[in-house]
Amino acid sequence: MVAMYADWARKYPFVVLEDGLAEDDWDGWKLLNRELGGKLELVGDDLFVTNVERIQRGIDENAANAVLIKLNQIGTLTETIAAVNLAYSANWGAMVSHRSGETVDSFIADLTVALGTGHLKTGAPCRGERLEKYNQLMRIEEYLGDSAVYAGVKPSCAEPHFRATVHTRKIVLRVDSGGWMGQNICRSDNFCVEFRIQIGVSHA
Repeated sequence: MVAMYADWARKYPFVVLEDGLAEDDWDGWKLLNRELGGKLELVGDDLFVTNVERIQRGIDENAANAVLIKLNQIGTLTETIAAVNLAYSANWGAMVSHRSGETVDSFIADLTVALGTGHLKTGAPCRGERLEKYNQLMRIEEYLGDSAVYAGVKPSCAEPHFRATVHTRKIVLRVDSGGWMGQNICRSDNFCVEFRIQIGVSHA
């Protein structure tokens, strides 16, 4: 399988390979990363399940170079942020993703920008629950105006510093990094996200 992927990577302009091997094939993932980790972003979804213990094992064993991030898989913002921070600490990429059963709530688009991942996986733009995420990204770009920056082919792995504060009936997430501009987006009476945002910084 690794040889086949390597052959495809020589023939075609691949950038990302997600879940290239089975979720418990750690030896296979290490081989895949040795062969293609310098050319492609190798994203572990089922391998890591947004779990910091499994991500740490992947870092320790050099089994990948990116992780898929699913907020409603791990269950809390705190754990989601910890997973992204851990990926960044190893200079890995992170890709925020939707899951089956999505609604038109566009929060993961805001989260993608707030965390500076440069990636959002939300499916083909063919249904309302998917389109709304893309629409929200365009709203954010419109809000930022000329300060919006295309992240480039490789995601920004800047290391924002996160602080999460829980208030009565509200969860407030603040993301701070030098030079980022402020934004405050409230989704409902009982969920508010406040952060400093930047579309991304290219690795030149």
